[in-house]
Amino acid sequence: MEVKQPIEFDGFGGLMVQSYAFNTLILACVFCNVLVMAGQHEGQPQWWTDVTHSSHNVFACIFLFEAIFKISVMGPRWYFDDTGNVFDFFLVVISVPETATDMLFAGSDAHSKLDGMASFTWLRICRVFKVMRGLRLLNSLEVIVLTLTLTLTLTLTSAYLTH
Repeated sequence: MEVKQPIEFDGFGGLMVQSYAFNTLILACVFCNVLVMAGQHEGQPQWWTDVTHSSHNVFACIFLFEAIFKISVMGPRWYFDDTGNVFDFFLVVISVPETATDMLFAGSDAHSKLDGMASFTWLRICRVFKVMRGLRLLNSLEVIVLTLTLTLTLTLTSAYLTH
């Protein structure tokens, strides 16, 4: 079994991507995002709905920035070589239409009809596995969960589209 050597990226961007502070900040955003999503419930007051929608948009922008920044510093080859980055990128990609829709239709009657896009909330919660990935204790579990998550996503999407 070949052991991967850590990659050193040059410049200020490389120092940022590999820094403890940057990674801790992203993990803190992940936890805050999960906490806000966990606080959503049926019959919640409108102000809390507004807070959750706004915070989702903010976190989506932060994670989009993280992906773009890492790809620009690491290059696509090294970025996509990491399965955790691939999963994060997938989450960012599915968040873009949801966030754009949320921003475009906020406050309108159409907005409540488009809340079905939030069905990917459970998938975004899987970002918590990023913390476990950082611990490197559950690599095989991560692969299993990613496979099951993607399979379930495709199944639910096809069921929704055929319904």
